[in-house]
Amino acid sequence: MPYVTDDDSKAVQRITEIEQQLQEAKAKFERWLAAACTLTTAAELAQREQEGKILTDRLQALATTLELQRALASPTLHAQERALAKASPKKMKDFGYRPVTVQFLGGLEAEVLARYWCRSQARADKGKGGYFGLTLLGVCDRTTPALASEVAQLAAALMFLMLKQRDAVGLVAFDEKIRTYVPPKSASVHLHALLSTLSAVTPAARTHAGTALHEMAERIKRRGLIILLSDLWEDPSSVLTGLKHFRHRKHEVIVFHILDPTERDFTFPEEAQFKDMETGEEISTLPWQIRSEYQRTMKAHVERYKRECRQSFVDYVLIDTSVPYDYALFSYLAKRARLY
Repeated sequence: MPYVTDDDSKAVQRITEIEQQLQEAKAKFERWLAAACTLTTAAELAQREQEGKILTDRLQALATTLELQRALASPTLHAQERALAKASPKKMKDFGYRPVTVQFLGGLEAEVLARYWCRSQARADKGKGGYFGLTLLGVCDRTTPALASEVAQLAAALMFLMLKQRDAVGLVAFDEKIRTYVPPKSASVHLHALLSTLSAVTPAARTHAGTALHEMAERIKRRGLIILLSDLWEDPSSVLTGLKHFRHRKHEVIVFHILDPTERDFTFPEEAQFKDMETGEEISTLPWQIRSEYQRTMKAHVERYKRECRQSFVDYVLIDTSVPYDYALFSYLAKRARLY
């Protein structure tokens, strides 16, 4: 059985600290609001507007942190953690609460205490464990490289939800070819294998989704629901042909097109140097001189995916990294409801 090296008093104390910080932040915001009503000059208004943004961001971060910390300290979640640890083939043990920084879509960060699970004290001292509670809540710690990306975080949340629905879930990671394939299973213990595989995935220099999609369409014999999470920064013709291959084989398909807001709007305020992450090519430019043309090209790029996915009866969902998980999860649930 897992054992605990410290009690829940640390988590309770942390909740109290966050509640106090939140009350102080609310009081500071109310003082700011009262002072802002007396301003007259444009310079004062601009300064106060910037201060207001900082204060509201602080309030949002503290409110989110408090909600997360309460969830991490709940007996219900701890019972789920123990069940996951017990089912793990590595016999994970509870080494008590540890401080951890977590990151959400949109860049919001929260400092919380979460239970740390590992196989042994020696491995725990070397940081070779994980936070089951964060995993179960669909949240990832900032220090895990692959899971720090929005795509991997969303994938983790979707896998958790699917297994809760008793659906069989598999995972494919690819660049120019398929690198990892985890066959679908519906057992709850399968989540650990999926997340372990996901955390080991590292970004590659180049991708070619079309090749991987065609290969998987031939490999997956049983009809099911295919979910593609990608920024789709490649030739649309290749990707769309691969998606149509799945439809030809009677699979249902959802595409989550995930972009950073600056990728969509190109809202860079000053001269910048841009580097192609695949080719390594670099260019320097004044963003405002090419913004309009960039936005037109981006709009055409997105509209093509949207139009041709619709024509092929593929669900297309455009998400930028400021959008919470629930929008994507609702899209999955809506598709599942139509199927079953």
